[in-house]
Amino acid sequence: MGYRKFFAGDTVLVDEDKSPTHGGHTGRVVGILITPNNISYRVGCECGKNTTLAAAQMDLVSTPHDDPDPPTIHEMRMAHFLRRVGVEPQPDSLKQQVKKCMAACRRWRDHTITSQRFGLDGSDGKTLQEIGDEYGITRARVQQIEARVLRTIRHAMEGVSK
Repeated sequence: MGYRKFFAGDTVLVDEDKSPTHGGHTGRVVGILITPNNISYRVGCECGKNTTLAAAQMDLVSTPHDDPDPPTIHEMRMAHFLRRVGVEPQPDSLKQQVKKCMAACRRWRDHTITSQRFGLDGSDGKTLQEIGDEYGITRARVQQIEARVLRTIRHAMEGVSK
């Protein structure tokens, strides 16, 4: 089975075998939760409750999108990163926007850690633990570096937009 992705507004059918509480229900995708190593979908279920599901737990029923070229997972990750630093993503210039933001990273390690964490290098994003193991630092230190880099980029982007 190939990788499936859904978009906000899609109507989905929840697999009965994989979701005991919402199995067999239909719902509408109301949000997409992107983390460095997972993509989950927030679904407004017909029973009136919202639930968070993985793509493997749902089947597409219908889609309101006529977009012949939907965004790739890599583009979704870049857009997520841009939102985290306070920049409104422009679909036609995501790569340029990311490059402009990443130019604020002066240290090679900061640049590499941020790219790996958010999957900006084209790979799946890595966890704090995976990055910490690679560099011989703790998860907490990776998180501190990530926070510092995001602050630095936000500050740099504020200066650009003024």
